[in-house]
Amino acid sequence: MRIIKPISILTIALIVLLHLFLLLFLSYSVEQTLYDELSNRLYSENNVVLVDNQDVEWVNIHIEEEYRLFVELTNNCRALLKNTSSWMPPMISGYIPNAGDLGLKAVVGKNALNSVVEIEEKKYFKFQSCFYEICGVVGVEYPTSCDDLIILFGVDFSPHDLRGMELILDADDERSVSAVKNIITSTFPSVSLFNGVLKGSARLTKGSFFYQLLEGEAMILVALSLMSLMKYLHEKKKATRYTYCILGVLPHKIIIREIAGVFVLNLLAVMAVIILAPLLNVVGFEQFNLILVVGMSVTMFSCLSKVLLFVLDSFSSRTNKGTMRYI
Repeated sequence: MRIIKPISILTIALIVLLHLFLLLFLSYSVEQTLYDELSNRLYSENNVVLVDNQDVEWVNIHIEEEYRLFVELTNNCRALLKNTSSWMPPMISGYIPNAGDLGLKAVVGKNALNSVVEIEEKKYFKFQSCFYEICGVVGVEYPTSCDDLIILFGVDFSPHDLRGMELILDADDERSVSAVKNIITSTFPSVSLFNGVLKGSARLTKGSFFYQLLEGEAMILVALSLMSLMKYLHEKKKATRYTYCILGVLPHKIIIREIAGVFVLNLLAVMAVIILAPLLNVVGFEQFNLILVVGMSVTMFSCLSKVLLFVLDSFSSRTNKGTMRYI
């Protein structure tokens, strides 16, 4: 029975640590994105302000992009005019109405529940003499700036009603917002567009230079650590490769064997991370896909680093004779 060498155990441990570091950083990034969205009152950092200076029928506009269009009614109340995306804000309970839901609906923050009325065991929010059935509570368990927010669905605005009002164009990615902006400006030149103002922590994190610098440094640190580890293992195997060459083993078989060894070490590391990450509360079992993505990325980078080291060895020893020039 073959016993795992101490160097292999140490390598697996180091790869596990790099996995955990990456998972910690990525889970922090996910949580920070969520908090930025909540502090910005459920608008993304890509939002754009539109002022309708003509009677535009926004609901009937057909644009082949995924976006959302809101109209601000009061400081805490907005209505969703159009949604072509799979928007799903953080919810404490309930659901977000879709286009197939009939009637007037509302999603409210937990503080807004104090101002609802109950009719026949159903909760409603009254706005401008209309009753909106509450179908969900938006937000998270801890206090945020969207706890007083009210989002109305199914409101039938005429184009004249929206004239001069502030509309918010939003999407999950900047490309979609830019595409919709270009179509609106070319089709309706009298509509004014302004960049949305970020509020709360969104002003200081994702769009800041320091956050981008931190993100870049984290990726570079992991990449250099993996390359250094692969270089160390490569040098440790040099005597073994020389022995194989003397015994007549073909160079490409030596290369395949070592790359397969790196793959197996990474596979064992991923299996260890699947067990350790939830136990150490780095990520939960519901983020299993994140563990797999990180595992595949680290494994692929490790194997590519190993291939690169063999290529560099081939160039550096090109002047030598025999099979040693290949390894």
